[in-house]
Amino acid sequence: MADETGISREDASAFEVSERRALGFVRRVIVTSPPTAARVSQLFGVAVDRVAVVEPGVDRGPLSSGSGSNTLELLCVASISPRKGYGTLIRALAMIADRPWRLTIFGSLSRDSRSVAQLRQAIRDAGLEQRVALAGEADAATISTYYQRSDLFVMATEYEGYGMVVADALAHGLPVISTPAGAIPDLVGRDAGTLVPVGDVRALADAIARAIDDSDFRRRLRDGAVRVRDRLPSWETASKRMADVLTRVAVDE
Repeated sequence: MADETGISREDASAFEVSERRALGFVRRVIVTSPPTAARVSQLFGVAVDRVAVVEPGVDRGPLSSGSGSNTLELLCVASISPRKGYGTLIRALAMIADRPWRLTIFGSLSRDSRSVAQLRQAIRDAGLEQRVALAGEADAATISTYYQRSDLFVMATEYEGYGMVVADALAHGLPVISTPAGAIPDLVGRDAGTLVPVGDVRALADAIARAIDDSDFRRRLRDGAVRVRDRLPSWETASKRMADVLTRVAVDE
């Protein structure tokens, strides 16, 4: 919580103190990625040998077949909150408004009303009302359908503990354009997408434009995403890892 985007310095300090005290009472901390493990040790002073990494599993969905249209379908699945970098994404898309694309965003329209209002205003200011759809929340089957029929997954997130929606996109063989937050670099690797610095509007616009303009490049990214899909851990594997950590905690008691 101390790393959350959009909170005051006072709130961040209060969260850090509270979390540091709480973590001081536990014998083991389980996190979802190596970067988060490093951050927990760095920020809260938790000894490295007290931090265990258990990466989430993923359900492999039907392989993405793409939109089959000259207008590329972009997809973003993320809570509408300051941390997800929607302002950066909309500004980037406004820079390439001459390209053929449409964006669908899945995320609650009621959880953070201020962020939703800011996103709507950004879309209006950019003149993209007809090209960006706010789809609200949806069940897993509906979102899986969108993963399957989209051409690119895009997300300008500023901070992630892991990056579950990126894993979900890759589980459908959908290439990713995002940032190197959390475990996203490990998930995407060198071949399944393009990562740009957090907050870099120009770099994000260029990355999306290249994927739109160059069908061969886009095909290579999709092939890379399919290869990554086969390497993603299952929920069975993740559950076994979690059980192993808990068993060691119990034995050490």
